[in-house]
Amino acid sequence: MVIYGHQNGHLMFVMEPITSLSVVRQTLQTTQKCAEECNQDYGLVTYDLNAAKPAMQIQARESPTFDNIFIRLGAFHIEMAFFKALGKLMAESGGSDMLTETGVLAPGSLNGFLTGKHFNRCKRLHPLLALAFESLHFKAFLQTCDFKEELHTLQQTKII
Repeated sequence: MVIYGHQNGHLMFVMEPITSLSVVRQTLQTTQKCAEECNQDYGLVTYDLNAAKPAMQIQARESPTFDNIFIRLGAFHIEMAFFKALGKLMAESGGSDMLTETGVLAPGSLNGFLTGKHFNRCKRLHPLLALAFESLHFKAFLQTCDFKEELHTLQQTKII
């Protein structure tokens, strides 16, 4: 394995695929060394999904060697899992129908949106859908309120 490192505190560059078991093992060992040098009992390492899977397999297979390392997914994969969970909740809510009927989302793109597979589409459409639901919720709230007294007060003060 070819590793390029610096003495100024940076971690090393590994010139092999991150999914290689030898590279994953090396990053786990490096994480342990870093935790040790910082007088910490546990180390934390963030991986892409394709590297986290073999890291967790190594950790389970070689227990207790790497039991002091917490392996977590990067923000991208956490957000994709969040989009997938939202899609499952939203599948029967009518929100997806709202997006396709208004022309915001093509019917053929709906499945990728609901399963959280298309990051850019999800990142763009979830805030739009949230705003639409928020607007509907606020309109429903306004219909339950009686603003006659407040309107009369505003007219008296000549604000409106």
